[in-house]
Amino acid sequence: MKMTVVALFILLTNLAYGKVVRMAVITSEFDKNYSEYFIETDDLTNELLTVRFVTTMPNGGIFEDVTLPAQQIITQGAVLVERNGYEVVRLELENFDVLKGGTFKLNHLYNGVTGSRVVKRFVLNLVGTEYQLFDNGKRANRMYLVANDHRVFGIIGVRSIKSSYVQE
Repeated sequence: MKMTVVALFILLTNLAYGKVVRMAVITSEFDKNYSEYFIETDDLTNELLTVRFVTTMPNGGIFEDVTLPAQQIITQGAVLVERNGYEVVRLELENFDVLKGGTFKLNHLYNGVTGSRVVKRFVLNLVGTEYQLFDNGKRANRMYLVANDHRVFGIIGVRSIKSSYVQE
């Protein structure tokens, strides 16, 4: 009887947790912080449950650790990088299905003086039993934010987002 209760407890505990996968690492020209982006999926259905952003400072301390439900990001988006009151990088999902994937957009501030923004699109697809991030049809796992540096005002935004690809 005790073994049955223990086995049932372990089974129910495992059902409550999903599989956590690191999707990408993001670094930038404008600070030395290191950000990792994870997704959590349901082990049984592969449904996307949460997205987690962990930003670490150069000294190893945690600058930010945020976990958001996938449904919230689908409906409202999420600010990934905020500096001096500006939403520098915002995550948005477009035509997204938590069981299949879809378009993953990084909407970034190009020019803080004019307020202009640029959208970089990625595809987050369920491949087999795990999600993978793609940029221009290639599997990506690292992103680098290139600063838009103005000679008078200094850094005014993100000029571009460059990807590094998985070598398979």
